[in-house]
Parts: sequence; structure tokens; C-alpha cells
Amino acid sequence: MESPDAAAIGAAAAAEGAPVPSLFGRVVAVFARPGDAWNGLRERAQWWFPLLLGVVGYALIMGAVYQRVFLPLVSKQMEASVEAGRMPPESFDRMMTFM
Repeated sequence: MESPDAAAIGAAAAAEGAPVPSLFGRVVAVFARPGDAWNGLRERAQWWFPLLLGVVGYALIMGAVYQRVFLPLVSKQMEASVEAGRMPPESFDRMMTFM
């Protein structure tokens, strides 16, 4: 029986002969074929581009929904905490001013 380390080394050795995707091919592969997306990273580091796209996408989504979704949800949860006695009203006022 092989150890997990030996299996990982064998899989890495098999992947070394696989073709190295282009920058945009790697971006597509991250979502379409995650197992193939990491081929050739030792030779050509392209990990930053999919990460950058993810961070920018997350920031855009949060910017779009912050006022309409996030703030009402958080304020409703904090109001319920004040009503249940788990949070003093002064803390609620400070948090709403901060947000």
C-alpha cells in the first residue's frame, strides 16, 4: 500500500508531462478542470491572475450588495440581540454608526 506522500509525488510526476496552459487557459481551467489548472506552475507562476480576478469579483459583488443586503441583515441581527438582552443598546448605536 502506498503512502499518501508517494501517491502525491506520483501524481505530480505524471502531471509534469501534461501541457502547460496559457494564462487565460489556466483561469478557465481553475473553474472547469481544477485538477489540470496547476500543471506547470513550477516553471511558470501564473497563480496571481485567477486570485486577482477572484478578489476583484468579490469586491465588486460586496460593493453592489453592501447597502441593500449586508447592512439590513446585520442591523436586523443586532436589533434582535438588543431585544434579547445579549447586547446593550449603546453598543448597537456605536456599531451602526461605525458601519
